[in-house]
Amino acid sequence: MNKSYSYFMLRIILASIVVIIPQQYIMAQFSDGGYAEAWLSRNVGARPVSFAGAYSALSNDPAGVFYNPSGASFMGEFPTFNSTVSSLGLGRTQAVLAYSQQILHSIGLGIGINNFYSGEFTSRNKFGDPINDVNNNQLLGVLALSYRLEFLSMGVGVKYINNALNGANISANGITFDLGTKLNVLDMFTFGLAINNIGGDIKWNTPSKIHEKIPYTIRTGIATEFGLNEETRFERPDITGKIDTIIIPSSRYIMIGLDAVMNQYDNTPSIIFATEIIPIELIAFRGGISLYGDNEGKAEILPMNNWGAGISFRPDLETEFNLNIDYSVSSDYLYNNKITHHISLQLEL
Repeated sequence: MNKSYSYFMLRIILASIVVIIPQQYIMAQFSDGGYAEAWLSRNVGARPVSFAGAYSALSNDPAGVFYNPSGASFMGEFPTFNSTVSSLGLGRTQAVLAYSQQILHSIGLGIGINNFYSGEFTSRNKFGDPINDVNNNQLLGVLALSYRLEFLSMGVGVKYINNALNGANISANGITFDLGTKLNVLDMFTFGLAINNIGGDIKWNTPSKIHEKIPYTIRTGIATEFGLNEETRFERPDITGKIDTIIIPSSRYIMIGLDAVMNQYDNTPSIIFATEIIPIELIAFRGGISLYGDNEGKAEILPMNNWGAGISFRPDLETEFNLNIDYSVSSDYLYNNKITHHISLQLEL
């Protein structure tokens, strides 16, 4: 067995242990009621969607603000913007706009807006008579700050939620929080842990002033890269005469990720595998699938109800900014053909 293969297997084994151990506690959770604002559990951003939501250890672009708030401090010092439009069928659309950058040394800022439009339908009275046409529009705004040490980052996000039934003068508002961390483990892999929608509560403007609790979500995962064109150079400065080793990072690589995602009322966590392959600098191929998870109340291996796939182009525009064009498809519970489409534009200034 050669040294490189042994190192590869060590990384995979250690990373798998890091993901699986926290789930021993999460498995103790059980289903305990309905879901308020269930749309918040939908994956957003073409890249995270193509990974089937396995993004807690990545979160290295603006869309990461919706998954792990600690990722913003890993961004560059120049602003990066991401815009995503999703066609979900049945008159539903989703639009996302996100921004992030490192605003001060080791301090990152992330801002995101997530708008989910459920389409138009006819409201009726208790006798079944049509009254008027209404539509449901749901909005999330998030502000995240993170601080990065040499090997560790920590982040917090504050979310504002609005749910409006336009045409019926019914709406709700609420606030919730995210906490997250990312850790570089011995330069072998990145570990991520995030808790979304902590203390979530939404209040309706109906006469009864109903309050609904928003379920939290726990995400934990790992990601590691295997460079395809990493270079090592040795230089001897004239002054010291000591040989310095300079490692040039890979621009082509294979990424492997593994996430466990657990919503508060789920019976079992979803174990998600994701990969990204960049064979040349201008293109990337991505995919993700639940290896284990809930399927209509039963825990199954390969339930086939949560998967994604995508492709990314990074054209060489010879300009002062970088542009990424990402396209992905994913599974959907409601739509007839169970496939939805997502496209993102990402601009790094």
